[in-house]
Amino acid sequence: MKKGEGTGPFEPNALFEGKIWGDLSNMLKVAKFRQNRYQYFSTDRYGFRNPEYPEGTYFPIVVAGDSDMVGSSLSDSETFARRLEKEIGLPVYNYADKSILHLLTDERFMKFPPKVIIWEAVERTIQRSNYQIFTTIPENRYFQINLPESRIDSGLPNLSKYLSTRLLHEIDWLFTGRLPESIGHVDEQSGMLFYKDGIKKLHMSAREAGVGTVTDGITRISRILARNGCNMIYMPLPDKEKIYRKLLPRELREGNDNQFLEILGEELDKKNVLNIKLYKDFLARGEEFARRGNSEDMLYFLDDTHWNVNGVECAVNKARDLMISRSLLNFLLLDKKQE
Repeated sequence: MKKGEGTGPFEPNALFEGKIWGDLSNMLKVAKFRQNRYQYFSTDRYGFRNPEYPEGTYFPIVVAGDSDMVGSSLSDSETFARRLEKEIGLPVYNYADKSILHLLTDERFMKFPPKVIIWEAVERTIQRSNYQIFTTIPENRYFQINLPESRIDSGLPNLSKYLSTRLLHEIDWLFTGRLPESIGHVDEQSGMLFYKDGIKKLHMSAREAGVGTVTDGITRISRILARNGCNMIYMPLPDKEKIYRKLLPRELREGNDNQFLEILGEELDKKNVLNIKLYKDFLARGEEFARRGNSEDMLYFLDDTHWNVNGVECAVNKARDLMISRSLLNFLLLDKKQE
């Protein structure tokens, strides 16, 4: 592959550096709820969010997942892949946010399979995704899928339309307090914004969310990877709305019986699928934030659904501890010494 001919989700060799704010505040379009921050976002020659490694670099660990694993709202050095790489001293390739199916058919990793693949998915995405497709994949041969085109839009936004829309939202909020359809709640005391879809999921049972199909799909992918010498670790990321539900009005949090993540973890354990359980640790920190309002307890951005660097660090530590407990990290380090 020539330099710049990428197959990733972003433009190859791209660089963005500047001020950003969160997705939810962008949906709300009310300036006072923006948490302005600096971001440095770069991609490699394949269009994935990685530094430019030397040609032929072997990656013992590859991470896949959604926009959280990409590092939305985070700078390059704050992403899960870069933090894990720094923590364990081994190359970690960030394959997000392409599907795990794309990873299975990528020539680079079919030729030189990683020893460990960490597959992250945020809770609401798991519940609305079609995990049924994973249960139908043949386990005895590779399969073909069509790769989507780059998600980057090089066109410039219509500035006048953007400003007029923003002004209408500002006026609507000022005089009526009315929220856009995508925003579920605004906690004005902390400035935290909540996604409506995440609030809806609070009241969905694990059975309604299809936990059985999800478990079967993850297990099938784990077996396929094992046959290619890869150890898969599944890492479901709790919804922000679930972790900070104590900041929601009583009518929005009452009747919450969603134990999807707890049941999913138990079912994966029964299937001997390695998985990282973030929920209890995240919930404890979320309840601490609701009690004290200390920014050190924040695991997600106030104005975004995505985790911040504190959430990433917690997940990196859990991933490291799991790999140590299963002797995977020692195996990888020993393998490196023998190269």
